[in-house]
Order: sequence, then structure tokens, then C-alpha cells
Amino acid sequence: MITSPQAQQSGKTTKLKGHMGKMILIVAQTYPQLIDFLLEVVQNAIDANPKCIKVSVDMKNRKVVITDDGKGVSEEIFNKALCQVGVTLKKGDEIGRFGRGLLSPAGKCREFTFTSCPVAGKQLYRKWTFVTADIEKQSEDIQIPVKEMPELQFCPDLSKKGRDKTPVAWRTRVVISDIIEDRSLTRISVEELESQIGAKFGQVIRKKGIVVQLGFVGADGENQERQVKVSDFQGSKLKEVEIFERDCGNTLFILYEAPLTKTGYSGKISFGERNNDFRITWLQLSYLIRATDLSNAEVLKALNSGIFEGEILSERCQIRPDRKGFEAGDAWIGFLATLEEWYEKYGKVVYEKIRQENREQRYQNLGTKAMLVIEKAIENQPDLKELLSKFSFGNIGAGHFPVPGIPQEGKALSTHGKHGILQKDRGGPSPAPKKEHKGHVPLTVAGPQGQQRIMVKGSSFGLCFVFSEMQTSLEAYEIDLATGVININIRHRYWFDCEVSDTKLTRYMEVIGLMVLGILPSRNYPQFEMIKKATDDVLGLLVFDITRGDAIAGRVHSKKS
Repeated sequence: MITSPQAQQSGKTTKLKGHMGKMILIVAQTYPQLIDFLLEVVQNAIDANPKCIKVSVDMKNRKVVITDDGKGVSEEIFNKALCQVGVTLKKGDEIGRFGRGLLSPAGKCREFTFTSCPVAGKQLYRKWTFVTADIEKQSEDIQIPVKEMPELQFCPDLSKKGRDKTPVAWRTRVVISDIIEDRSLTRISVEELESQIGAKFGQVIRKKGIVVQLGFVGADGENQERQVKVSDFQGSKLKEVEIFERDCGNTLFILYEAPLTKTGYSGKISFGERNNDFRITWLQLSYLIRATDLSNAEVLKALNSGIFEGEILSERCQIRPDRKGFEAGDAWIGFLATLEEWYEKYGKVVYEKIRQENREQRYQNLGTKAMLVIEKAIENQPDLKELLSKFSFGNIGAGHFPVPGIPQEGKALSTHGKHGILQKDRGGPSPAPKKEHKGHVPLTVAGPQGQQRIMVKGSSFGLCFVFSEMQTSLEAYEIDLATGVININIRHRYWFDCEVSDTKLTRYMEVIGLMVLGILPSRNYPQFEMIKKATDDVLGLLVFDITRGDAIAGRVHSKKS
């Protein structure tokens, strides 16, 4: 009943009425996507403290079944929940607080059923049936049919069999039938479902030791099964930090430097309240951060880089009713300020260190691939081996005395041996050679991986790529005629033009290496510098071809190239 100040004075009131059925469907639209209400049902199952939750999604037949062996729900509690949508019945230590998950499938399917039996006493299983069309028609009190199921008996191992009893290994089952066919709302994959369950509920799943099993049948009938794996963070733990801000209170940063995998860094950060195990994913939070338009872009990039993993927990920020972010307000703005403060004080040095290592690793890996091309060129030109042997100093692995006056290049990968690149046909690195092979021409690339290379007299001569910011030089590269070291200037505009893709950058290195081979025969000529200058002019044309030739000629390559 709505009462205005003027109405209070006159004693008059205005009665507010609504169509209950349609209002229920509007409430259910808080979770518009199939993945949204699946997660809500999973969350309610987690709140029941089960040992096992089973999620079966059949997109071919448009049906979902979710069961759990938790504490179940009595008729009294269920009826109370239906009468208090939006008012939680859950304790403070449980994930959910808003009571909407029960109705979340409404409107996205023909019907769904909720069947449950509480642990306490000898109560029967009861099944409630929610039919979307029937709910929508009811303007006042919503009537939900309920049926007793005396034939069902809870039996975890399904061993009990009787004439009039059917053993079931679950206490609560939700069946969602005839899900709508709108693919924009029902697009889902088993990978996404597994990822979302792990990201949102991983903390409580880990804490309670819950097993979550997934079964997924695609629209094409392909069947997949897996178990949600929630492991402890695997990275190197950073200093645990607590930052106070006036409006959001203390924000706790429990973060790790994520481990490097074959596909790079893939760490994930989740967010939440300090007294609630529910978590918000980075993807959900990033939308809100960008919408707020008050956050540093560098901070967002770092937190989403995969370099960090862990949790960031706020004391006063409140999770929204749809559980897709934090409530707007002063606490939210204060929370963003703590993210920036953490990054500037603690995260930035880690982020920049890893980025530098990744950059150096990329250059070394691509340079090693380029050296394979140069190696083939040398094999096809026997005279080049003789030329390479004319350097004053060769390079070899650790165990030799350094030569005074010759800078040591540190670690380098070779195209051969244990420290070479991974050969596709071998599936891994070759064994390390016990000694340098006679007549071997080592082609190496400086970087964070490989063996320590030392310049020595009378040893293996060859070429070595080194990458550096040549602050005092305008040259694209320099060649040391005493050591065979090709120093490539990563500040040069040619480098910037080619660095946009692995393919272009590798070809750029190949071109430089081949050009060096081309000018080596004239290194003792008085005109050597003039010859090198002429080849440098050609380099500009070759870079033009590398960076723009494919597009101009209409050649099509993969996105990576």
C-alpha cells in the first residue's frame, strides 16, 4: 500500500496491486541465460552441504537434470521460500542470500520440477511442478502443484531394493524440461560450465570437499563427461596485503604469480566479500569497472593478463542480487581505488618483470626459428663455413676461460643440442652434446633460456643474434666482425613494424641474418662500410614487403601471421 505525506494528513491511501504471475517471470529474468540459472541451481545444491552434485545437460533434447545428496528441503521450508522471494532464508555462512535461485528457470522452459526430501525425520519425497504458462496466467496467489512421492527412498549406494520402493542417490533433484530454443540465450559448452562453476564456487567446493560431476550432450548428440577440478593455486605466492580505504574498509589481496604453461600465463583472479564464499569472475567485474570509467587501464590489463591468480576480497562491497558484480556506491569506488593502490605498490614490479621475460623469451624463440633458415643457407653455400671460421673469437659452452676484452653474451639457445628449439618430429629437446663437434658452426640466439656461451679463441665459430635497445645507434643492426654477434636494434622503426606478428618478426630476423651472410665475403675490403650501407638501404624495401606485401598481393594467411 502506497502512502504519500499528503495522504497521511488526509487519511487517504493508494493500494498498489500487481499481476503476481508476470511479476514472478520478471524476477526470473534476473537470470536470462541458460548458464545463469544453471549456476543458480548449482548454488542452491552447494548450500545443502552435499557430498556430490551431478549436472546433466542435454542440449539435443533440451533438458537439464541437477541432483545433490545434501540435506534436502522440507515442505515447510519450501513453502516459506516461495512466500519470501527476495528475502533470504540462508545463514550468513552460506553462499546464497537472495532466494531467487528457486525460480530462476521460470520463463526459459516449458516446465521445471523440484523434488526433495529432508534429512530429518521420515518425511516423504515431494515434487513441485512449475509450468511457465500456468504461472503467467495467475494474477494473484500463485498455486504450485505438489505431489508426494512415497515410492522414492534415499540410498547413496542404490543397494536397497523393495517391491514398493525405488532407491535414489539424491535428496534433491531439479529437472528443467523443454528449454527455449533461442540460441542467443541457451548457447553453452561443457568447458564454459566447468569454468564458471570452478570460478564462482571453487572456494566453497574446495572447503567442503564437494564432488561436482558434469554430463553434457551437445546439439549434435556428442556426449562428454568430466568432473569439476578445483585445485589450490599453483603459482608462487605474493605478499598477502590488506589495504584500508575509508568507504570500502579493508580489502584483502591473496594473490600469486601464476605458473607459466605451454600456452602462456592463464591465471584467474576472483572477487568477493570477506564473509561470503561466493566469487565474482574477472569477466563480470571488468564490465562494471569499464562502465564506472574511473580505473587505470594499465591496472585492468595487468589483472587480466593471466600473470596473477588468486582472490581479492572486500570488507564493505556488497554483491548484487544477480551475483554478477558489486553494488554501485561509495564502497565500490573505494574498492577500485584499492586495486590501483595495490598495483602501484606491489603488483607493478611483478607484472613488468614477467612482461620483460616474456618479451625476451619470444625474441629468443623466434630468433632460433630464423636461425634454422640461415643454417640451411650455410649448408647450401660451403664457402660460407670457411668465411665464418675467420672470426677472431668463437663461442662455446661453459668450461672455457673468457677472453679479456670480449663481452660475454650470457645464455643462448642453439639450433642443435639440448638448448636448441623443440623439434616437432622429436617431440622434445635433443640430448646435450658432451663436446663441440668438429666443423660445427654454432648458430645461437641470446635470451633467458639456453646454455652459458663464452667467447674463446680457436673454437666453434658462428653467428649469434642478440637483441638490445641501441640507444646511441640509428642502425637496424650491427655486426661484430670479431665474434659474429649480430646485435639487432629493438628500438628501430623496422623492428616496431615487424613486431606486430610472430611471422613478420621471424622473417625480419631471417632477412638480417641472410644479409649478413651476403656481405661477409667483403668484410676485409676497404669498401665494406659502403657495401653494408647499400644493403641497409635494401633492408627498408624488404621490410616493406614483409609488412605489406601479403595485403597488397592478396595473399591470405592465418590470423597469427
